[in-house]
Amino acid sequence: PFEMRHLGVPLALCSNRNGQAILRYLVAQSDHSATVDTLMSLFWPEDCTEVALRKLQVTVSILRRSLQPEHELRAGYILCKQGVYQLNPSVAWHSDVEEFLALYNAGRKASGNAGASYYERACSLYTRPFLMEDLYADWSFPRREQLRQIHREMCSALATHYLETRSYEQASRWGAVIIEENPCDEAAYQQLMRIYAL
Repeated sequence: PFEMRHLGVPLALCSNRNGQAILRYLVAQSDHSATVDTLMSLFWPEDCTEVALRKLQVTVSILRRSLQPEHELRAGYILCKQGVYQLNPSVAWHSDVEEFLALYNAGRKASGNAGASYYERACSLYTRPFLMEDLYADWSFPRREQLRQIHREMCSALATHYLETRSYEQASRWGAVIIEENPCDEAAYQQLMRIYAL
């Protein structure tokens, strides 16, 4: 499940459901920001602008308080400037999604065992689909699907690599990972049959 850590210690998440969702949304954006209008239309689409804006302000206030216990560094995690909410850029943010994508890109540039090593490290970070807490939120679907496709591509590349190097146990393990995620993947079944035959 989604969690935030400060110096390795998990932070207690905001008790407000929309507050948690706004935090996840900001973390998921490449620039960690969103306009006030975007947040209002995502989380309070049925409300008039004035009501939605008030709800947003109250929710972000609750969220900010949840991120500010005891420690000076935790103050000011969420800023609002000129109608844009953003995670404070002066804080060093790190996410497993960014690490996953960095390892994937490094693996694409490498080859052979080096590429496989990058892919294996990336796949170890993919423990379940992206932000299952927001499974039915339209905004999370494209990113979830993109990461799922990248994971499948890496698993397939690993199965192929180990097949070519005659490491059949390793190859079958990665083929099985693909089928576990998508039991209807015919290409993965075909690849796994080739592995078993060899």
